[in-house]
Amino acid sequence: MMLPYIVGFQKCGINSLIKHYRKQYGESASIHATEDITSPDCVEKFQVFQNTHFPVAITRNKVDAVWSMYTYFGYYKTMTIQEFLAINKPHAFWQNENPLFRVDYEYHLSKLEDYGLVVLKLEDMGDLFPKENTTKANVKRTDVHDVIIQKALDSYDLVDYL
Repeated sequence: MMLPYIVGFQKCGINSLIKHYRKQYGESASIHATEDITSPDCVEKFQVFQNTHFPVAITRNKVDAVWSMYTYFGYYKTMTIQEFLAINKPHAFWQNENPLFRVDYEYHLSKLEDYGLVVLKLEDMGDLFPKENTTKANVKRTDVHDVIIQKALDSYDLVDYL
């Protein structure tokens, strides 16, 4: 029996998906997960398990994911949403810290499409799906924030972050 190997995106339900599959397959099931699909070695980490596991990714509405990163990790304390969206620097574990790059689902998912990748959407998982790591910060999100994030997503160019 093939088991899931979770390759998700930050603030899109990776921990919830792990808990969901543990419930489905049993606590002792060999369910693995990468730190993050945006890490440069994501494919190599999965390849070790490709004969026994199938890759599963979970995504989320991009504006919601970006806002969740901004608030969950405390960026709102030290920078504006515009400054957060403009981050462009390499990271020790990920290819780039930029939140727009990190929610470029199409680019990152393409790395594993040859391995039979299953893609789930957080919004489709339903009320019974466990909610883990919810943002504790009570930062008011407004329509203005959504417009700023959406405009940044609309003008995003992958080349700028590689």
